[in-house]
Formats: sequence, C-alpha cells, structure tokens
Amino acid sequence: MMTKNLYETFSEAMLLKKKLLAILVDPEKFPLEQTALFLRKLPPLTSHIFVGGSTVPHGATEALVKNIKLYTSKPVILFPGDHS
Repeated sequence: MMTKNLYETFSEAMLLKKKLLAILVDPEKFPLEQTALFLRKLPPLTSHIFVGGSTVPHGATEALVKNIKLYTSKPVILFPGDHS
C-alpha cells in the first residue's frame, strides 16, 4: 500500500475542507518519560506531530522522534526553528 506524502495529505485536506492539527514539540523542553501521557492527552483532531526547536542539544531530536514513534502512528515531521 502506498502512503500519501505530506504535500498530498495537506492538499487533499484543503480540497475537502478537512481540518488538520499539528502539535509542535520542542525536544529541548520535553521530558522523554512523559511521551506516552502527553500523546494520550492530545486533542482527537491531532493529525501530525511536529518536532523541533531553535536550540536543541545533539541527539535530542532523534531520541524524541524515536520515542514518539513508539506510542503513535501519526506522522512525525521535523520542524527546525533555525536555518542551520
């Protein structure tokens, strides 16, 4: 089964006037041990998880993404807050 890419997902939602909700998680400020609880408390409309921040310690983004993917099948998208 082929999955839609992000552009196709957003385009289809726009055409169908379907609401999407992305939640931004900052790896620098997010305690990994709270991942499961955090994801359970997300609004039902949540369609995507954005992960990023302006100053993130080396390896923190990767660790958070891996942890999030343990608990949800929602798409996880890197959302860098800085040009580098």
